[in-house]
Amino acid sequence: MKILSEVAWGKPVLNLLSYANQLNNNCKTIIVIRHSAREEPEELTKVFEAPLTQLGRDAAFEFGSILPNNRTYQIYHSTIDRCRETADYIDKGIKSKKGKTIFHGEMETLMTIKCSRERFIEYVERDSDLFIDHWVAGHYPQNEIEPAIDLAKRTAFEITQNLQAMEPNTVGVYVTHDFHILVYLFYWAGVLSTPQWIQYLDGFILQFKENSLSFYYNEGKKEINYPPWWKDIPFTKC
Repeated sequence: MKILSEVAWGKPVLNLLSYANQLNNNCKTIIVIRHSAREEPEELTKVFEAPLTQLGRDAAFEFGSILPNNRTYQIYHSTIDRCRETADYIDKGIKSKKGKTIFHGEMETLMTIKCSRERFIEYVERDSDLFIDHWVAGHYPQNEIEPAIDLAKRTAFEITQNLQAMEPNTVGVYVTHDFHILVYLFYWAGVLSTPQWIQYLDGFILQFKENSLSFYYNEGKKEINYPPWWKDIPFTKC
């Protein structure tokens, strides 16, 4: 099976997987990725129900099978079915190579944006690719869509709680959505923009060091200081 080397969106995914084989095994580590390839609904309002395609299932399985099998993987996913499917097939791929997994299942923060669903869809349809820029910039009323930084903080705090019980040689895998990953990259890593949209199964790897965060993503490695609202959360790092 060599799906990721053949699909148009596969190169960033393979780059990410190559980083996974270069990591310090003594550091707490998470992998945050978008779900795999899904069906394309004719109406935007139907996108929440869009399932994976068979290609998407096979690609997620391949992703799991390529992850190094000398680690234990704790797997979480958004409440949307295509993320659950992606996580399930990654789990199967890891196990196909005799790897170890702990399947935790749904994590609501990986999906939930506190908002009026009707207004959210209205703004996405109106602003298209500029929606994420406008959201991060605070251009939408907070009573209609929560500030993007609030989502970033909520997810960071919940992931930190998950890290508390993780052994150093364990990797947390989080399957979420493109908007979420762009928000995390901005508020966690200070990445203002990416060269292209977050493709299927693309995302980033994050390692928690004593005084810094190490990000691995499509543009390479980035070492940054902890955001002030995150650095004081007590948990074991490297």
